Amino acid sequence: MALFNKQMKREKRSVILEHLQKELDLPVESPGNFDGIPLLNPQRATFYWFAEKRGENDIDSLWEMFRIAITYADRPDTETRREFIELYDRCIKQRGVKVNLSMGLYWIRPTCFLGLDKYNRLYLQNADGFEEVADELSKDVPDGEKYLYIIDQIRKKLNQDETYRDFVDLSQKAWLASKDAKADKKAQKKLQELEVRQVTVKDGVYTANIDITTEEWKQMLQDPDVFYPPALEMVLDWYRQPEHRGSNKDVMRKTHPTYKGTPYNGIVKSLGKRIIWFLRRFELRDSQSEGPTYWILPFEGWYGEKHFIWKLRDELVQAIEELHLDDSIPSAIESDEAIEAGAQGENLTSEPYTEADFLEEVYLAPEQFRELKERLLRKKNIILQGAPGVGKTYCAKRLAWAILGSKDNDRIEMVQFHPNYSYEDFMLGYRPEKDGFELRPGPFYRFCKKAEADPEQPYIFIIDELNRGNLSKIFGELFVLLEDGYRGMPLRLMHGDELFCIPKNLLLIGMMNTADRSLALVDYALRRRFTFFELEPAFDSDGFIKWRKQVASERLDRLVEEVKCLNLELESGWRIGHSFFCEHGTPSDADLATTVRHELIPLLREYWFDEPDRVKKWEERLTHFLQ
Repeated sequence: MALFNKQMKREKRSVILEHLQKELDLPVESPGNFDGIPLLNPQRATFYWFAEKRGENDIDSLWEMFRIAITYADRPDTETRREFIELYDRCIKQRGVKVNLSMGLYWIRPTCFLGLDKYNRLYLQNADGFEEVADELSKDVPDGEKYLYIIDQIRKKLNQDETYRDFVDLSQKAWLASKDAKADKKAQKKLQELEVRQVTVKDGVYTANIDITTEEWKQMLQDPDVFYPPALEMVLDWYRQPEHRGSNKDVMRKTHPTYKGTPYNGIVKSLGKRIIWFLRRFELRDSQSEGPTYWILPFEGWYGEKHFIWKLRDELVQAIEELHLDDSIPSAIESDEAIEAGAQGENLTSEPYTEADFLEEVYLAPEQFRELKERLLRKKNIILQGAPGVGKTYCAKRLAWAILGSKDNDRIEMVQFHPNYSYEDFMLGYRPEKDGFELRPGPFYRFCKKAEADPEQPYIFIIDELNRGNLSKIFGELFVLLEDGYRGMPLRLMHGDELFCIPKNLLLIGMMNTADRSLALVDYALRRRFTFFELEPAFDSDGFIKWRKQVASERLDRLVEEVKCLNLELESGWRIGHSFFCEHGTPSDADLATTVRHELIPLLREYWFDEPDRVKKWEERLTHFLQ
């Protein structure tokens, strides 16, 4: 039941119950409303710990607790009450149980037991008529005798007051009250001007009035929207250091020895912004620079003898220990994939790639390359369009490398659209599982999250054959987020009820074949959000001429001149591109014959399907040079 009553989407829980109802042939409808049912943190959705950490009889004790709880609910006599208290006291001392035990009792007998989750505890401490138990609820997890005393007193109140029918009704009202309180608090904060917290440096020590409590850190640590996995890995890297302190480079070197760089800078900045967004009570200002020092939120910092030292705040350390996070999250040295998922603040060592490298490989003039790069960086979205064989895909990959400054393929993602490609394939959608359906992210969703976790570095998403897909169907509500002015602004997704944004550091390159008749399907909404760059056949470019001289093939030279004449008869979007001849390196006579007979002539037959005489004329002219 714990695995079901954890924080997951309502739709998924409904699907699970519908399958259970069908499988067990239950004569009742499956519920669609779960308001007020206590939920567990997904990271701790069991009542027992790993084998090496739990006691020998922990699981047996939990089963015995389950048995006696049902017995006590049906027959609450003195003997079963004594046995209940004894087992309850034994179980709450087991690792991974504590207050969860009362929530489990509520799940199995909701009219007899009350879950002491945070919503119920807070509600009962403030609602009229529960004064006798308010003090007990403000303390730590009650023992078995106190727990039964609390529910006995609450049951008396329910019997005397028609406000609540039973524990189920009380739990739902507590949950609804918490939602109202959150809404009121959020509205009030929007009306108030956020307080400015100043970061200052004195005698080499960074200080700021950051009054974040242990309870607030616990809430944020359990919220994946705040502590995205790389951020959680990062604070645990520091937690495992002596006295929870160390320099940025030293901690990275110890925990990620295979990486060359300091991956934490981008993670800390992104985490700091999410912490401020979560708390919504102050803004951060740095007296020493234009932007705030987000390190000061989870850390205290000072200049050491050789390096600047960062130490986890005491309240954050206490929260990590109370949640036992260090036991449940593997060490970073065992999970370098956290960095590979987009957490690095600096790139791993990879082969550099410069403007000169681009111009050596792509047949564009220097001024064309600079215009292309400037337009992409300014607009965020660009479409490389052109006839077949002008090297659109080849150019896109190398443009991405040139912007990154290296062949860092970890920050590049590429997909190809086709007529059956959908929003669910591209972004987010439900996929069948063995026991139902599961909401799974697509490549664009994952890549956006990867870029968001590393905001100081550019990330580039490439879409080949963009115009072959149903663009309105694929992009959905993302159309508005593509615009530069809306980057970083959240919009609620149609699946998963999640606020999502396309980060500002994500650049998008699309490719369109202008000879494809589906080009007409590209609507104005997309055209307005992209800048377009035309790639043309580069037979007369300095780079292609240089390559021809290196090949030194008379047959290639004559064939190229003939194709240039052919292009004069073709519409601009249908011309023959230079990459037909150079995509496989130095072409042999056999390569040239294959290109003409099996690529160029079939293409001309497609272009001039209603002009066979014209096709025949050019077939003779092109094959003449192959004799």
